[in-house]
Amino acid sequence: MINRGKRYWNQNFKDFPYVKYYYGDRHVYFEYEKLLRYISKKHGITSENKWDLVVDFCCFERKEIKSSIRGLNNLISLYIFISSDSVYDVCEEDIRKQVLIKEEYSVRPENELKLKKLNKDEDYGNDKLKCEEYLSSHTDFNFPYVCFRLLGLFTVNHLIFLLMKLTLYLNCLSQLHRKLESR
Repeated sequence: MINRGKRYWNQNFKDFPYVKYYYGDRHVYFEYEKLLRYISKKHGITSENKWDLVVDFCCFERKEIKSSIRGLNNLISLYIFISSDSVYDVCEEDIRKQVLIKEEYSVRPENELKLKKLNKDEDYGNDKLKCEEYLSSHTDFNFPYVCFRLLGLFTVNHLIFLLMKLTLYLNCLSQLHRKLESR
């Protein structure tokens, strides 16, 4: 686990003896990329022996996602980017009025003035959507990813529960994959 220095994360995970803690400053982009490579090498992670899952809780800027991609490229089985439903705040107004919003509705306005105003007024949603857009346009099969657009009321406990469910799901998929390969 790479921590930005927030104490509450260490408190929640102190009962997991196999969790290793590292401190990393995401705003020093090149150093963070090197840290990811160093930690991977230290734990025997290679292009053949990849991290099963990397969950990124605290990426808020395109430069941060860029350093993650560079530091983990070809070293992961799945990268989960924790985004936000705030990405829809920088999309077309008629989309935001929908009762049910679909993932594909995250389309920025074509009108340049509207676009600039929304981006300025909704900088959090704008930055999160920039990260998603960067992932979409700068990754390939060496960097498989999923974006979770969580609601603002999502807590750490919700996330732990979600990760436990995801782990079970991925284990089932992995077992199925092994069975199919053995045929």
